[in-house]
Amino acid sequence: MLDSKTLTLLLTLLLTPHLTLLLPNCTPHRTSASERGGESAKDEPIAPIEPPEIDSSRLREHVTTLSKTIGERNTAHLAQLSEAEDYIREQLEQFGFEVLVLPITASDGTTSQNLVVEVPATRADAPTLIVGAHYDSARGTPGADDNATGVAVLLELARRLHGKELAGRVRLIAFTNEEPPYFGTEDMGSAAYVASLDEAQRTSITAMLSLECMGFYSEAPGSQSYPPLVGSLYPDAGNFVAVVGDLTASKLIAAVKKELANQNVAVESIAAPAFVPGIDWSDHAPFAAAGVPALMVTDTAIFRNPNYHEATDTLEKLDFKRLAALTHALEATVLTLVASEQSYRAP
Repeated sequence: MLDSKTLTLLLTLLLTPHLTLLLPNCTPHRTSASERGGESAKDEPIAPIEPPEIDSSRLREHVTTLSKTIGERNTAHLAQLSEAEDYIREQLEQFGFEVLVLPITASDGTTSQNLVVEVPATRADAPTLIVGAHYDSARGTPGADDNATGVAVLLELARRLHGKELAGRVRLIAFTNEEPPYFGTEDMGSAAYVASLDEAQRTSITAMLSLECMGFYSEAPGSQSYPPLVGSLYPDAGNFVAVVGDLTASKLIAAVKKELANQNVAVESIAAPAFVPGIDWSDHAPFAAAGVPALMVTDTAIFRNPNYHEATDTLEKLDFKRLAALTHALEATVLTLVASEQSYRAP
């Protein structure tokens, strides 16, 4: 009998040649090679512009507080995890939200909280879009990119969306316990949240976007790596954001990628079987498992950032202008998704 690693590699080898069928318009935001006389798109430098509506210093302040002032935050450092929770809750309350605090008691007896706020819709029966980011860090790391950046973007989106009149409901959630030893278990904050929903509540969720590791970029050739055989389809420089999900999220991935590209963000995407390494490595996975169209927006983490899950994951290595541009684009994406009547569920 094949072991799991061998089986995964075999399936990857078999399916990877067909992944191009799952990647509509890989680089619609870039000038084509033919238009540039044959120059490779992956060699084109990106010059991000910080949008005036999004202040990168505010994003930097959030990341600084979480990763430097507080530092490592997880159930091995419960005081710091609680301090991070307090910071996020206080920020959301300052924006004008009433924060729903949902305690999660893990199987090891530790308790921490999911934090939930909602931007209401103009219709009581309107569907819900969930945007989430985990605020815990891996053990032994301050977690600047992973995942203070995702939380910073979540907070800025909350600030920007508060008070808007939307056709659809937007629920923003700061999740606990995404990192090991909880990852992939029912102790994940996102898994516990999904488990708390009844069937009607799950059905009312049109989509879920997970904000995961969003601030590390490089223009250096060879700075981007990929799972086996996938790299031939993508740029070799880590200068883009990736929209990632399993095959059930194909429609949602295409919609989010299109909107990010329309906002001049360098973006790549993949819809692939969940066994491909990295496809389900965040809080979108429990939602996808429950039948909710779900994806991750990411700088690709371990496939790009050498500081991933290391003590060197610190804020001075991050690109806050790109993070501001991405935040601006995500706000536009959220507004487009909640205004759309399109279903993103797989047939």
